Amino acid sequence: MKLSSACKAPGALIMGLAGTLAQAAPNAYVVNVLQQPPTITVFDTQTNLPVGAPIVIPATNTLGPDTGPQDIVINQAGTRAYIADVRANEIDVLDLSTANSANPVFNTIPLGPGGPGGGSPTTGPAKLAFRPGFPNQLFVVQFSGHVVVVDTDANGGAGAVIANSSLTLGSGSQSIVFNAAGTRAYIPNRGDNTVSAIRTETVPPTLIGSNIPAGPQPDDVAFDSARNRLLVANTDDPPVTAPGQSIRVFNIAANDVVTEAAPIATSFRPGSILLNPDNTRFYVVEDFGNRVFAFDAATLSSTPVDTFTVGTAPEFMEFSADGSRLYIPNAGSDNVSVFDTSGPTAVAAVNNPIPAGNNPKYLAIAPSTTGSASALQFDPSAVTVAENVAGGVVTLTVTRTGGTAGAISATVSVASGSATANSDFTPTATPATVSFASGDPAAKTVAVPITNDGASGEGNENFTVTLGAPTGGAAPGAGTATVTIADDDAAPAPPPGPPPAPAPGGDGGGGGGCALNIDGTADYGLPLLLLLAGSFYAFRRRVGK
Repeated sequence: MKLSSACKAPGALIMGLAGTLAQAAPNAYVVNVLQQPPTITVFDTQTNLPVGAPIVIPATNTLGPDTGPQDIVINQAGTRAYIADVRANEIDVLDLSTANSANPVFNTIPLGPGGPGGGSPTTGPAKLAFRPGFPNQLFVVQFSGHVVVVDTDANGGAGAVIANSSLTLGSGSQSIVFNAAGTRAYIPNRGDNTVSAIRTETVPPTLIGSNIPAGPQPDDVAFDSARNRLLVANTDDPPVTAPGQSIRVFNIAANDVVTEAAPIATSFRPGSILLNPDNTRFYVVEDFGNRVFAFDAATLSSTPVDTFTVGTAPEFMEFSADGSRLYIPNAGSDNVSVFDTSGPTAVAAVNNPIPAGNNPKYLAIAPSTTGSASALQFDPSAVTVAENVAGGVVTLTVTRTGGTAGAISATVSVASGSATANSDFTPTATPATVSFASGDPAAKTVAVPITNDGASGEGNENFTVTLGAPTGGAAPGAGTATVTIADDDAAPAPPPGPPPAPAPGGDGGGGGGCALNIDGTADYGLPLLLLLAGSFYAFRRRVGK
């Protein structure tokens, strides 16, 4: 097995949409695997032009000329990059604020088993991925068939392997993908034609049942969070045989029961596989070829909805934060192809292709400091609820706008207005944190208990619910909702007023007096009318009619 075709990884590297970066624009970092000494090409994803000279990893570091840099990921803050050093069996941490200095390596994290220097192209780290919703948990997949968990905040931010976090998988493990919630991960084992499903809530992670038979040479995996569906790209070693040219499909139930669906037959040798951020299409590179194929994620038709030509030997792909551009490192032609994928047909972007170093294979895009960040807001931001509302709770809706790439979350707090906490409402929201996984566009709901206190005459009262402490670069939208509690208790009737005063000039009757207007002025209309009527009656009696 060639090292150049054994280290593919899925594209789940963007952990946030906005952050405080050392660079002024959203940069991409490309690992040139065979460059001596090892280098990282940096380019601006807005212009697709190089940013400065390539970052050179000096030979004095363990990531030296005789080593093999592989996958690269960037932390949520965009301040550090983590590189898999396959031969030294460690993770090299780069400080991006000093990346072009003489010594950009901030720290090295030994992995084991074997410790520093104990790795090889068949045992060292192959794939790195941050767990969604847990920006300090870095999962490392090793070719040896192990996965270990690194706490990137340990040792004052230097990072360290979490004790006893290693888990043995299959053989030739080389990729990883998480479900939307970050509670499960799926790792293809190229050496024994299986996929391992693991629980990630505990340390160490634990296997879920037996490994899943996945067809010949499972090379890469992608997870469709909209449909709880796992896609496995099977790459049969040369000579290519028909059974190896397929994409296996597995439906994952809530109880972790896996059901295999009909495979997607392909006319090419599938390599890296990647879903777009909105889970409408998945893209597959032609291993050792020069094409990328797009398929409909809903129908799973074997007929591609789009096909476009890239460089030679395309490898690991990555989307821009907003999902509008697809970047494909081409290991054979030493460049990176860039295509606009916002329309039905991919179109080559400006300055395509981007020159790189020797054998570019892995690419990571830093969180963006320009453009629109993903925002969380209440929709609507004003809600009225009856004091005796059915179920005793008011439900608010939180929506996400500005793109779905990257996992984001925010806390929910409740505060008094004219309504009183613990009397008119309970100042606790459920859930206390709203979370959106990468690619998750679905609105979330928040419930706050309402108290029917039975007090009368209070009138309408209000309180506020606020989103705070955003993670993943979430920007504030309509982050506060006002809840008005409509009073359902009638106010008591007012006491009776004083009796009306008698009319001036009489005893309150109509004889010779007058009525009073509301402002106290005299009104002679009614007495005058009665006087005229009486006179007319007397006249008729006198004349006998």
